[in-house]
Amino acid sequence: MRMTIWMLYLVEFADWNSQKTIGKGCGNNSATENMGYTDSMPYHTGTTLASRDSYGLGTQYRYIEGLWDNVYDWGDGCYYNSNGLNIINTPSSFSDNSGGTAVGVPSSGWPSAFTVATVAGLEWVIYPTASGGSETTYSADGWYFNASYPCLFFGGYYYQGGGHGLFCVSCTYASNSSANVGCRLQKLPLTGSAEGTQPLRILPRRPRKRLTGFQPHRRLENTGDDRARSRCLCFLVRRITGTSMLPTRVCTSAVTITRTGTTGCST
Repeated sequence: MRMTIWMLYLVEFADWNSQKTIGKGCGNNSATENMGYTDSMPYHTGTTLASRDSYGLGTQYRYIEGLWDNVYDWGDGCYYNSNGLNIINTPSSFSDNSGGTAVGVPSSGWPSAFTVATVAGLEWVIYPTASGGSETTYSADGWYFNASYPCLFFGGYYYQGGGHGLFCVSCTYASNSSANVGCRLQKLPLTGSAEGTQPLRILPRRPRKRLTGFQPHRRLENTGDDRARSRCLCFLVRRITGTSMLPTRVCTSAVTITRTGTTGCST
């Protein structure tokens, strides 16, 4: 999941420095604090602080609070040993130090180059191959590995430091217990239950800031409603053609969108 978030961020911002782009984050430099500080944030990404250059709890990316605030996020399904970075794809087989597939030996320090794993089925894994970066160049987050410390964690914690951020990776030993490392809870529907077999519904989202030229909206989930999908497509037509009028025709099949200066859907 962490690498999925990394890829989303890289595509969205074309940038490696999340502390500069979204906010310094981290915390109060002395102890953990209560979560929930972005509940009132009107948009899905940003900081609640007055400035992105200010340290303190407040960052959020795509409604995920504190990816480098307060405590590190524990990394399941991966560990490090003398063979390098190891990945376990099956959650029921997660381990702190065995059963994984080695994908390569990452460089420790401030990354300045990355590579993509070539192991079949694990081509989504990236790791650093050079450590010539710094707090303000290249990846801008620290990656630290040690064969004696197999367990990995990500992000940052309350200590205020430029090495923290979305792409920060650090390590510890399996029996370590610390207040600055935590995890995120996830609810999954039970297989075969009514909750697990029902289609997704339209879910209300948090209020969002009105952007110039856009209208507030709700995210459309998998409802099977062709009319809802048509409204999305026709809204896209309206945005491309530049007209302020809604199309009068409802499209229920594939559409071709052309910039003609008029509103419409051709099937």
